[in-house]
Amino acid sequence: MKTIYITLGFFAIILIFSLFMFFLDIPAPSKTVVETHTLEIK
Repeated sequence: MKTIYITLGFFAIILIFSLFMFFLDIPAPSKTVVETHTLEIK
C-alpha cells in the first residue's frame, strides 16, 4: 500500500509542478525573446 501512496504522491507533485511551471514560465521566455530581439536591433 505504501508504494501506491508514494507513486500517487510523486505523480501529484509532478502534475502540480508542471502546472506551476506552465502558469509562471510561459510569459517569461516570450519576454526574454522580445528583450534579446530589441537589444540585437539596437
